[in-house]
Amino acid sequence: MRLIKNLFLFKTFLILLFFSVGTKSADLSQNIDFFVSRNGKEFGFHKIVFNKKNNNDLIVKIKIELEVKLGFVKLFSYKHSNTETWRNGKLFKINTVTNDNGKNFFINGKSTKESFIINTQDGTKVLPLDVIPTSYWNFSNIKNKNWLDTQRGILVDLKIDYYGSESIEDFYGKKILAERYDISNDLNLSLWYHDNSLVKIAFVARGSKIDYLMR
Repeated sequence: MRLIKNLFLFKTFLILLFFSVGTKSADLSQNIDFFVSRNGKEFGFHKIVFNKKNNNDLIVKIKIELEVKLGFVKLFSYKHSNTETWRNGKLFKINTVTNDNGKNFFINGKSTKESFIINTQDGTKVLPLDVIPTSYWNFSNIKNKNWLDTQRGILVDLKIDYYGSESIEDFYGKKILAERYDISNDLNLSLWYHDNSLVKIAFVARGSKIDYLMR
């Protein structure tokens, strides 16, 4: 009888351990690393790193570096860093710095009880409390209406259409079945998600075709 009881307790422990590990994994997205190409040639990188704090805040760090050179001459450069703090599934705080080919932008924002307040190069703005940054990694908020441009610090009007499932390739040529969403109006791009994780981005910028391929 004691052996049966011990086996039952051991199985119970394994079940609890399995669910605790599974829950922890589900709460924290995998880091994302994109190789960025411009017209089929290397353009730079876009990285997203997730870190869960002891108080359950999710810290998301985003870094983008893009560059075009002709020999040793730099023709274009773009650098963007973004730190987002998510609390209880909502954006709690955001800090971004951008250098778009020599033009500088910044955002420092934090939620209050009634709104989300940001300070930018253009002054202070009061935004809706449920504002979502245009970092696109958070699939659960893809249908949100209040999008914050993380470079310019303005609300953008986005129309989001579900295109359907299609097979795409990552940087290594591996095929992935992903769900595609097309975004239009103030911004124009396509996003692909697999298991609710961002796996590809594509758009046209300044006449060039830009592709983000997951590594």
